[in-house]
Amino acid sequence: MCEKYQISPNLYYTWQRLFFENGQAAFKNGRDNKQNARRIEELEEQLAHKDEVIAEVAEAFVQLKKQAGGS
Repeated sequence: MCEKYQISPNLYYTWQRLFFENGQAAFKNGRDNKQNARRIEELEEQLAHKDEVIAEVAEAFVQLKKQAGGS
């Protein structure tokens, strides 16, 4: 397999060891997932607010540009 993907056997076994030692964290359920979901929701709200502010500023800019006689 290592030859097929052109990696050294030492690297493969290092990755394998790290997976066996820490792999359960990739499949961990519960509190961490709830915290991550909560954080994602907060960030999505912040992003939506940012988009609203940008839209307001852009609209104000267009109105000022029209008032100034710009195109």
